[in-house]
Amino acid sequence: MSIVKNMVQRAWCLVLFILLNNVSFCLNLTFPETPGDVIYGYYSRSVSLRWGYVNGSLKTVSFTSTNGIIAEGQFSNNVFTPNVKAVYQGRVTLTFVEDEKAVVLEMNDLKYEDEGTIDCTVLRTDLQRFLGSSMLKVITPQNISITPLSNEASEFSPFTIKCIVQSRPVSNITWFKAANQIEADSGEYNISDVITTGDISTIESTLSVLESRESDTSQYRCVATTPDGRNLEATSDLVIQYKPVNTTLTFKLKSLFSSNTTFEGDDVTITCHATAFPPPMYAIYNSTSLIARSRDGVVNLTVSNHHDDVYRCEPSNSVGAGPVVYRRLDVYAHPEVISSSPQNQQAAVGSQSELFCQVRADPEATVEWIFPQVDVIGKGFSLIETLLSNENGLVTKTSTLRIHVLTLNDTGEYVCLVNNTHAQDNRTFSLQVQYGPNIVSFPTDPYGTVEGAQNVRFECVVHSNPVSTIDWFINEKLYNQSSPHLYDVSNETTINSQTNDAVVRSNFHVKNVRKEDIARYTCQATNNVIGRGEMINNQSAMLIISHKPYFLSNPPPLLAVRNGTQAVLNCSVQGFPSPLAWWSSNITLDEERVTNTTVVEEATGKTIVTTVLTISDLREEDFGLFTCHGVEGNETVQIQTVLKVAYVPKMENFKSTLDIEEGKMRYLECAAIGYPPPQIKWFFAHDQINFVEITDKAVATSRLHDGYSSHVTSVLDYGDKNISRVDTGSYNCQVSNSEASLDNFLNVTVQFAPELSMSGVEEVKMNDPNTFQCIVESNPQSDVKWFKNDEEISAFPKTVPINNLTLVRKDETFKIQSAQPDDMAVYKCEAINEVLGVERKVVQSIDFKVRYAPIITATPLEQGVAAKTKLVLSCAAHAYPAIEEYRWRYNGNAIQDFNQEEYVIQSVDEQSEGIYQCQPMNAEGLGGRIVHNITVIVKPVFTTFPTCVHHEQQDLLQCHFEGSGIPDPTHHWRVFGQNDVIANQSALNISLSKDTEGNYSCVLSNSHATIEEVLNIEDFIPRNSEWSTWSSCNVNCGEGERNRTRKCLIKNCLPGLLEKENCNISCPTTGAIKADWHKDWYIAFWVAIPLLAILLIICFVWCGKKRRSEKKAVFVPINRDLAPAPQTGKENGIHTEPVRKMSTQREIYLPDRVPMSALNNGYIPDQHEPKEIPDKYETDSIEVEMHFQEEIPEAQSPPPRPALDPVDAVVEVENEAYDDESEADVSFPASTFNHLNSNLNNDSFMSLYDTGGGPPKPPRKQDSSFMGGQSDTASLF
Repeated sequence: MSIVKNMVQRAWCLVLFILLNNVSFCLNLTFPETPGDVIYGYYSRSVSLRWGYVNGSLKTVSFTSTNGIIAEGQFSNNVFTPNVKAVYQGRVTLTFVEDEKAVVLEMNDLKYEDEGTIDCTVLRTDLQRFLGSSMLKVITPQNISITPLSNEASEFSPFTIKCIVQSRPVSNITWFKAANQIEADSGEYNISDVITTGDISTIESTLSVLESRESDTSQYRCVATTPDGRNLEATSDLVIQYKPVNTTLTFKLKSLFSSNTTFEGDDVTITCHATAFPPPMYAIYNSTSLIARSRDGVVNLTVSNHHDDVYRCEPSNSVGAGPVVYRRLDVYAHPEVISSSPQNQQAAVGSQSELFCQVRADPEATVEWIFPQVDVIGKGFSLIETLLSNENGLVTKTSTLRIHVLTLNDTGEYVCLVNNTHAQDNRTFSLQVQYGPNIVSFPTDPYGTVEGAQNVRFECVVHSNPVSTIDWFINEKLYNQSSPHLYDVSNETTINSQTNDAVVRSNFHVKNVRKEDIARYTCQATNNVIGRGEMINNQSAMLIISHKPYFLSNPPPLLAVRNGTQAVLNCSVQGFPSPLAWWSSNITLDEERVTNTTVVEEATGKTIVTTVLTISDLREEDFGLFTCHGVEGNETVQIQTVLKVAYVPKMENFKSTLDIEEGKMRYLECAAIGYPPPQIKWFFAHDQINFVEITDKAVATSRLHDGYSSHVTSVLDYGDKNISRVDTGSYNCQVSNSEASLDNFLNVTVQFAPELSMSGVEEVKMNDPNTFQCIVESNPQSDVKWFKNDEEISAFPKTVPINNLTLVRKDETFKIQSAQPDDMAVYKCEAINEVLGVERKVVQSIDFKVRYAPIITATPLEQGVAAKTKLVLSCAAHAYPAIEEYRWRYNGNAIQDFNQEEYVIQSVDEQSEGIYQCQPMNAEGLGGRIVHNITVIVKPVFTTFPTCVHHEQQDLLQCHFEGSGIPDPTHHWRVFGQNDVIANQSALNISLSKDTEGNYSCVLSNSHATIEEVLNIEDFIPRNSEWSTWSSCNVNCGEGERNRTRKCLIKNCLPGLLEKENCNISCPTTGAIKADWHKDWYIAFWVAIPLLAILLIICFVWCGKKRRSEKKAVFVPINRDLAPAPQTGKENGIHTEPVRKMSTQREIYLPDRVPMSALNNGYIPDQHEPKEIPDKYETDSIEVEMHFQEEIPEAQSPPPRPALDPVDAVVEVENEAYDDESEADVSFPASTFNHLNSNLNNDSFMSLYDTGGGPPKPPRKQDSSFMGGQSDTASLF
């Protein structure tokens, strides 16, 4: 009907143009206001569509969709009357808004079938129309779901998340990882969508990963977006299970006030931590055993020395074991004296005594002894250290102080002082030296007195330890205090509480001196000394009763005179009756240097004797004790003076240079002689300029007096470590007294063998730098050499890198810029020198390792393998540390429970084909991946045998076949019997013609075999075409009929090429809207025009026929049987093959390029170069003459007939016999027939010509009929 309306509208515009010369009525106007190109409405809800127009009175309003008219409206007397079609009653409202110049269509309870284009047509009373359309989309709210909502997956395993969204129309799905959008082509994730269409479309979007990683742990969001901009989302939480990584092992002291150093007794927390999911189990070991296994990885210890150890942590979870971490816990111990000799000791003078203290400490402590008399160190004392044990750095040793010969000065307190870098301890000892009685004071012998004296006292002062008892003897007879009226004895005792030394003062008094008292008085002291028994000492004096002389002038007790001068000693004695005076000395003097002069002066009652001793040219040996004696009768007096000769000190056996070996000498000694006794100081300088007094070393000084000089020896004690390299330098033994100060320089060179300290990281990761440093200390300087695996590196040029190594001589440093696997070796540093002429050599080495992930050495295989053979796939690689795991995969899936370098398939079959991947792994991680692409060679077979599909409109055969094999076979087509390939694929399109008929070969080929199948294309051409669509009803109102047709494509077609059926068109009733009231007039008008044209053409053709022998054009059925194929040939560029026979067995030749009519089943002659080739035969008493466009010689074979539709040949029927001299038939251009056919539709044709349901029949002689064809063909009459 829409076609008819358009025809009517065009006719009306034509009339208006002719009558009014105005085409504006034929133009469609545009709505100034529209709902929009696309309108979205929700299912079961409402949507409103509004169209606005410009000024003018409206006549009709119409809304239509793809399903037909929705609603119409008509204006009558300015009253708008809407009319909603029955199917939309109750759901659709049509409203006219006059004030706003708009019409509104409101649709309620939307359904899916409402979707489509909605057209709005508004016709004004001036017959101008507004046309507009909008696309209505019916939307269903989204329903989204995601699975799984949460998931846990192992690292390197695949995982999949599915998001299903139901909506209309199809939603757009976007994936997010946390807040970041996942791009479909990122390569990290695979996103695939499967859409199922329907009233409600379902899209199933799958997010998948082949090998998951720790970083994939996140929340994933599926966001669905509809075209109207709404979003709906669902989330899935994914947790990747992975084995522990980033292992750490820490030690922490619990005390808030402790330092970072750990001591015995401290509380220490050992913590192991690693990152993993699920949370790992921690196993903590020391060097010998497991100490804890827990989830928190915490161990609390109160440490002692046995906890000083290397600890390791091994984390693991259900996925696997993590990296192992080692760490050492150093436990130190404060210095402590754990045992010692008794702190209070007693020993006899002259005996040997030992004091010891046993100490323990970590690090090792130094032991110092503090003595009361530091001047005698080195002469009578020894220090001995004995190492008892060294357990994990906890050193236990004994330090012994040995006193070889005890003297009285050795009494006192001794302190054992223990120090290390952390603290100190001490132990104090009290030593008491016991000795026998020592009478330090007693009257001189003889002891004189004056007769009649009131009291004579003998005082005996005794020092001893322990305290002594005093006994008195008179003429060797023990006095027992039996005569108290004559004698009296008193004792006074004083004891030193610290040293236990005792002083006893015993006084023996002689009362009222008598001649009888003249005797020898003896004081005897007795005590018991430990280890010595009873000790006795005595002293006696003769008591002489006379006039006691006395000195008038006393010489000085000490006379010091310089060397080379003279000394004068003067002594005067007074006595009675005749005193004597003289000098005596304990040394022998040269007589020529000594002058002794005595002068006697007598007076009443007294005599004075002066004696003068003069010593000239004093010498060092004149040192001595000089005594002046005075005697009167039996009484003697004396006075002493000490003569000392002062002289400049002199060195004894002193050397200016000294070469020694380190650790072989403990002391440096400096000896001098002189008076006053010289003082010795030690100074040291490294540079022989800036000397500093030595105060940190023990200095022992001994003095020896030989009667006239003081021999002083100073010993610089370096302790138990002896003299070391730091002591190399210049020493100044400075000797001084009151006479002079002398500097004595000693240059000490301490030679020592090389001490080598080689440092460098023993293990590094690949591509990391590393530096080996060899620090050598020696004297004299050492020659340093580097070796790599016992090969001297210095033999190579320094400027050329050796295995990525750069030799740097400066500072003896060896650098590896970027560690590689071939850099692993034993690197040695060798130092050589000579110590006191003896060669010394020291070597240290580091076994250097480069940690790197496995590097594949195997060769990947990518080849075909014959079935039933053995296949060995290698995953050989080198690595450090050793490879722990080989991860094999087959077609992306892990091969379970297999951890070997070679994967062996004993017998290859089809299941063995695929991609084998292997990744070795060690503690450094995964190495490279080797991929073996294995194909199994299998003979090709057809999986889909060759078949063809005929496409009628294009007159085309589409042929296809499929095959399989390993490797995949190639697919190609050949014309059967020929070697040339016409298609290198499984599909072949064949345009049907006489050149393309016949047999074709489809070929499958691979490296194993080649197979082929042959097909004949005629087996696939259908007999009948499909039915055409039904034609329009042949009436506009009331009952009528319509028909449809089909074609016969090859022989033996099914009967019936035409079908008819009744149709009924309702007629408009009174009062109904007749918007197309002039429809019948339009149809009549447009149908009349082509009928007039046809009549004119028939008349023209008929007149032409009359003028040319009264010939008619009829259709004659042709025998469908194919003629036998004669020998084909080609001449003058024309193919000559027979195609079919006429009913009279006479051949008909048609050119190749002439298409067949799709409707009348006839051939169309070529119109370009008309040629007539008459041929005549009789059929049913009708003489038939055929006219052809091209002349074909009889010698040539007729052209082959393509397997086309059955046809009716177009012939001209003549009333009379064929006349050879008659004119040729008139030929019409093909455009004429195309024009006619384009104006004839099926309705007009079928109403004029009906074959009665069967194939078309030739008309009778008297009939004057015509046939219509399709627009792209021509008909001959």
